[in-house]
Amino acid sequence: MALIKGDKSSSKYNQEVANNNENETRPTTAVADPKSKWLPAHADFVAGINTVETCMELVDLFAEGSVNLVIADFGNILLMPKLQTKLKVFKGFSLLKENNLTDLPCAVVACYMDTLQPRIPALAVASGSAVFLFKSLRPYYKFVLPQLDIAQVEKDVWLKAREGNIDIQAMHDVLNDLHRAGTTTLTHRSYM
Repeated sequence: MALIKGDKSSSKYNQEVANNNENETRPTTAVADPKSKWLPAHADFVAGINTVETCMELVDLFAEGSVNLVIADFGNILLMPKLQTKLKVFKGFSLLKENNLTDLPCAVVACYMDTLQPRIPALAVASGSAVFLFKSLRPYYKFVLPQLDIAQVEKDVWLKAREGNIDIQAMHDVLNDLHRAGTTTLTHRSYM
């Protein structure tokens, strides 16, 4: 990795990454930028966590005064036929607990379900067509959303895709046109 002299976008962190790549080691801590208001804590480029901001939550899960990082991990999304989605809980830099999820998650939130002391939150995970509640990191309850009627046009597109009679670009165009028209409600799988 070469850095251009005088390039204002390169930072000390990028220079450390370049130096470490030359030595064939990977950086695990970031170098603080004196102009940044953020505190760099940890960076691991081969951790293998794929998620979005709505699938992360910082919460004190055990009412012990320490904050845990909860992540709904998509796994390797390139292996779509075999989803490997998991709910991962970290304490510090170590993995504390891992639970399998049945479908792609879209949100994680901590909530209090009772007024007992000490206040221990539950985790609500929206995944597929259900909302899963985890209490003390164990599955507690599952709310299933009612099934939507699938429009015939959408069914036809997916059947053609299964049979191999439509290419990916044409399928995308048809589903995108249906979405933009707003006359047909698409299932969550067609939005992906």
